[in-house]
Amino acid sequence: MDENNKIVLSKVRNFGDNIGDTFNLIRHGFKPIGQACLYVTGPLVLIVSIIMGFINAETMGFMFDTMKNPADIQKSNDAMLNMFSSNGVLFGAGYIVIILFSFIIIALMQAYAYEYMILYQNKDYETITYKDIIAGGKKNGLKIAFTNLGIIFIFIAGVFFLVLLSVIAAAISEILAVFIPIIVMISMFSGFYFMIMFILTPAIRVFESKGFWKSLVRSVKLMYGNFWNTFGLLFILMIAVSILGIVFMIPYIAVVGFMAFNVISGPAANPVYMKPLIIITSSFLGFSTFLYIILFFSIGFKYFTLIEKKEGLQVSQ
Repeated sequence: MDENNKIVLSKVRNFGDNIGDTFNLIRHGFKPIGQACLYVTGPLVLIVSIIMGFINAETMGFMFDTMKNPADIQKSNDAMLNMFSSNGVLFGAGYIVIILFSFIIIALMQAYAYEYMILYQNKDYETITYKDIIAGGKKNGLKIAFTNLGIIFIFIAGVFFLVLLSVIAAAISEILAVFIPIIVMISMFSGFYFMIMFILTPAIRVFESKGFWKSLVRSVKLMYGNFWNTFGLLFILMIAVSILGIVFMIPYIAVVGFMAFNVISGPAANPVYMKPLIIITSSFLGFSTFLYIILFFSIGFKYFTLIEKKEGLQVSQ
């Protein structure tokens, strides 16, 4: 390994350096991190994609029926309501599986990203294997899952408190009710603000092995004064992830476009291969989830930057 090409994790980075090093780290670890995500989270992603494909296929079927008979929209709407009512339990169970598995997938990918950064710092990166990453993921995956759940619970509790405050204000006085829109706006911005301020919490739990509350407080301290540049960084990377994700959308868009053209061209019934094709191409959409590794690496670099900037310490494991 050429040490000159190895990325130094613990240093202060500006906006451009963070993005550049994020993609360089992906280039160095593309094979092991890709294998770890594919072998462990791949089956979960496939299950989620198939379920979403089934729901999309059913919905598209009714949309195409409506396109063929625009004058009979009410009949199509009634048919869709009947479909959802008759398959309500099935669809409900499907959405529960999607939410649960997606939650697990994101937690594991965060664990793999941060574990790879630890291994990268302490080893020759060319010797890191997917087995090394998966081993670390087993140790931290559940920890990160509960961390994410805790942050979501805090967010929901905060919104609930502000909504309750609005209801009480409206009940006390009509004058106070005027402030409800302001309270709603405050609750929305507060939730957005703290979600950014808590962004380092999972990374801190892995890099420093701290408990949930200590990691939460430490994230806020490190992020203090860095809200807007972190938001800007994540915003730019989300755009990049969305653009790259278009590659995974091409088969689905092509199939839906072909089906729509087929419907517009004639009054024939929806072809029998429509639903299987939509389900198959929908499976490609799910694998765009792997692109979120870009965000997690960037957040990891943000952590190291703020540690060096505010504390000047070399983080070691």
